[in-house]
Amino acid sequence: MNSSTSFSLVQSGAPFVVPNHLVDATSISIAYVIAGAPLTMRIVVEGIKNASGAVAVLDSYVGTSNVSRSITLSDTYDRFKITAYWSGGKGVSLAATLTSTGAGPTFSTTSLSAVQSHSF
Repeated sequence: MNSSTSFSLVQSGAPFVVPNHLVDATSISIAYVIAGAPLTMRIVVEGIKNASGAVAVLDSYVGTSNVSRSITLSDTYDRFKITAYWSGGKGVSLAATLTSTGAGPTFSTTSLSAVQSHSF
């Protein structure tokens, strides 16, 4: 089962946090599209656990070319934080699509509203 999220980063050093929508995700892949011809760019992907607050660096990419990265997960994370740092260029931005792969299931808008309206 797969779950995908697309996002854009337009400020160097400003992170984007993606909830892990897929229970038991075993891997993630991220496709990066870089615009604005930066002189340098570094993209860091971190996994975050809600219960302990632990943060692990899962991947780091240095380069200015569009690329897809595959990351095998050895642990379960509640969220993923992606931060891009760049210098130079004009109107630099990073567009990305993160896809989680694993056993599932995913949360959907229909199942989420049922949970939100349930009285506990």
